[in-house]
Amino acid sequence: MPWFRPSPVLCEAQGTQVSNASWQTADLAGLKKSRRPRDFWNSSSNTSAEHLLLLSSSDRCGSQAKPLDSKCTGCPPMKDGKLCASSTWYEDTTRGSCGCGDRGHVPDDFWTLTEYTAAMNCVSMDPDNPRSGWCPDKCGECFELCSTGGTTQGTPPAAGTCRVFKVTNRCGDGFDDNRPNWCSQHLSWQDCKANPSKCRKTGSTNHFGYPAHFDLQDFHDQITDGLDWDNAEVTFEQVSCSRWTGPADVTCQGCQ
Repeated sequence: MPWFRPSPVLCEAQGTQVSNASWQTADLAGLKKSRRPRDFWNSSSNTSAEHLLLLSSSDRCGSQAKPLDSKCTGCPPMKDGKLCASSTWYEDTTRGSCGCGDRGHVPDDFWTLTEYTAAMNCVSMDPDNPRSGWCPDKCGECFELCSTGGTTQGTPPAAGTCRVFKVTNRCGDGFDDNRPNWCSQHLSWQDCKANPSKCRKTGSTNHFGYPAHFDLQDFHDQITDGLDWDNAEVTFEQVSCSRWTGPADVTCQGCQ
């Protein structure tokens, strides 16, 4: 069973914020799969040596655990001069927090489902208002993600595979309930980079010590099969959306 986060904690569904607690009862018409992983942090096996390696190195950020196989070092973690992030994958057919679509669920061939798109952790999506579940400030930005050859708790992928992703949704996992999770960072990646001492404090990064997290749209298996990424550790940098391979004229109507 792959490890993935099925839906951002606060995702947009016809203008309504939907939490993970209500995810199973929301209107899921058009959702490709309804597989849901066990909760890593509430599981009885979450203290196993295989999946929860307690931090013992002072050069890492103050996170609860460290990745199963990381190629990044320091705080914030970096590789080849670039910041590192964790990633997961999800299959959500809603138009997302950026309002990319003219209805609650988009068609299977809509660009947000067919192209490389992602949800990003909420404090990096809107540092001034991270609880904004609708049209956060950074909607539409593009990032190049490159696999490091490491993983948080999946199968390590080949290193050096790079793709540009457009941000179309937000991830708030763990932010509001103040517990370590994928998107519980309380500093944006920019602040972590500018203030390493603040970044080192517990809660500044997510549960694996990363200043950013990308939840990658995998409705057409473009991540798990196409890239062979299984919760891959990645480097990231913001790039011009002219490098994104998706259609150039797309817009997110909900945020215009």
